[in-house]
Parts: sequence; C-alpha cells; structure tokens
Amino acid sequence: MRKRVLTAASRQINQQGAAAIDLKELGQQVGLSRNSLYHYFDNRQDLAYQCYLQSARNIQEDLESAFEDHDQAPQRMTDFLHKALVCRTDEQPALSDLENLTTTQRRSVLRVRNSNLAAMEVLFADGVKRGDLRTHRTEISARSLYAMVDWARLWHRWTEQVNTKKARQLRQISTGIACGLLGGIASKKYDIKEQRLTLQDVIVNEIDLFDSSSVREHKRLQIIGATSRIFNRKGIFGTSIDDVTTELGATKGTIYHYFNDKDQLVLACRQRAIDLYELFLEAGERCGKGTVQSMITSLHLNCLAQASSSPPLILQATLPSREMIRTTSLSRRVKRNITTAIRRGECRPESKLLVDLAPGAFFWFQKWIAENKCAAIGNIA
Repeated sequence: MRKRVLTAASRQINQQGAAAIDLKELGQQVGLSRNSLYHYFDNRQDLAYQCYLQSARNIQEDLESAFEDHDQAPQRMTDFLHKALVCRTDEQPALSDLENLTTTQRRSVLRVRNSNLAAMEVLFADGVKRGDLRTHRTEISARSLYAMVDWARLWHRWTEQVNTKKARQLRQISTGIACGLLGGIASKKYDIKEQRLTLQDVIVNEIDLFDSSSVREHKRLQIIGATSRIFNRKGIFGTSIDDVTTELGATKGTIYHYFNDKDQLVLACRQRAIDLYELFLEAGERCGKGTVQSMITSLHLNCLAQASSSPPLILQATLPSREMIRTTSLSRRVKRNITTAIRRGECRPESKLLVDLAPGAFFWFQKWIAENKCAAIGNIA
C-alpha cells in the first residue's frame, strides 16, 4: 500500500508539481480515507519528500547495479538507462520542486542525488580513460544524463507522444539517450563553430521612455521574467504571490496592476516562454534549416536565456489547450529539422529522439549556474 501511495503521489507531482498534491484524490485512487493516508506519511510535504527520496534512491540502485554488471562505460550507460526507464514501471517523480521541502529534507534528497551525479561522472571519466568515449567535460555529461532521465518522465505531455503507450515510449527514450550520448547527433565529425549570437541579437526589447505603453510593457516583461525564475526553482504551485513580491522587492499592488491574479501571471510566463523558444528555433533555422549548426545555435541561445536573470519558464504541469497547440507545433518543427538533417546526411537517424529530450538539461542548468558563478556561460552551453 505504501508503494501504491508513493506511485499515485508521484504521478500527481509530475502532472501538477509537489505543492499541488491532492490528498482527497490520492486517497480515492488507492482506496484509502484521507486519515488513513497519514499512516504512511506525516503531511503533504513529507509525502513529497518520500517520493523524491525514493526516486533518488532508485537511480542510485540502478547505477550501482550497472557498475556491478559491466566494466565499460557504453554498456554501463545503456544498462542503467534500461533499468531506470524500462524496468521501473512505477511512476517516478522528476526532482524539480525540491524548494518546497524543509531544509533537512532537501539536504537528504540532494545528498543522494549528488552521490548519483558523482557516480555518473565516474562512468564518463572511466570511459574517457579507457578510450571508449571522447575527451569531454564529464560534469556536464553527468548532469545532462541525470536531467534527461528526469525529463523522460515529463516531456511527452507537451508533444504528440502523449498518446503513445508508456512502456513503448520509455524503451524508445532509453535507446535514444544512449545512442545520442554515445554516438552524437552528427553523422560525421563536426567542428562546432564559436557561437557569437547573444540574446540581444534575437530578442527585441527596446523601450521608449516617452511612450507610456512601451514603459508599461517593459515593466510587465520584467515581472514575467523574474517570476519565471522563481517558478523554475520552486514550482508553479509551490510559489505564491507573496513569494513573488518578496523576491522582487515589490508590492502586491504592483503585481495586480499588471495581472488580475496568479493564474493570469502563470499564463503570461508560459506564453513568454513559448515566444522565446520560437525565437531561438527561428534563429537556428536562419543558419540553415535541417543542419547541425541550426540545432546548436538554438541550444546555445536557450542556455544563455536560462542563465539570465529573466529565464523562460521551464514547462511544467498540464498546459492549457492553446499553449499545448503551440508547444506541439514547436515539437513538429524540431522534428522536421532533424528529419531534414538526417536526409541531408548531417545527422544520424538514432539522434531524432535525443533532440526532443535535450531540453531536460535545463532542469539542472539554472542550479549549475548558481553553484558555479564563475563558470563562463558560453563554455557550459
């Protein structure tokens, strides 16, 4: 029963965020009264903590098993992905809303997560040492791998994959990540050009100080950008208007001057995020549709944006129909680009799925920047 409770709660976390766990609905799903649920956890926060901790420990167990069963990095990675995504059929929560835990709970989860990251770095470092993998920055690869495993549990909700059978989908994802990381997306050795584009090159954000509507829109975008940063860190449902005003150093009156309520603010953050993702995709396409360079350019701009003080919202929870249509359209454009690149002979067929999963890296990107303030953003990108 405890396992059933954690599975049902993890599904709610992945759909709406940890702060939105509905205990009444949860009880109905597992056949328990609300009071009976408290036999398994102290409160909603404790339930989220137990879900996150179990997820991190599962990753730890799958990594240890992969290390025990194999000596070489490619086999270890492939086996780990299969164990984590295919063999584990219960819902596993993505580690995205840890800010809603107590300090002690968060440290406990992060202790296991950091241990997992260290093991993944060893996996990549051993592969380089043995000559199985190219020389690269193992700390970035480790975090990308961890994040894509997390993202694999969420991404299909914003693409046409939503109706695909979960077991089949996870098998494809497991294979896609392994093929992409081990073989790369390019069909041949590709020299990455130095990226000279900046956010200012693609985002028009001019302000006319003598035009009141221009000044108003500028302030509105500032609030949206700062709020998106908070949502990315704490989750949408775990963030209140009070949290926003405290971090912005503003009053509720200022927020309500531009937005009627939190729902309208969330919608604005989502719309701005999709606007930015479309701009980055268009900037990449100007480098040549269906080329490796176009994909690298879009990724570079996204990294710069995520590292800024006004990052786009990382898509989370269920999207309204209009935004769902836009994200599905974006997914189709990305697929057309990669399909063209494959047809042109620039990309490997196995890399198609990895392009969909690459945004998962942004689950950790902002935390990476916070922990490494001296790191050059362009180099990490």
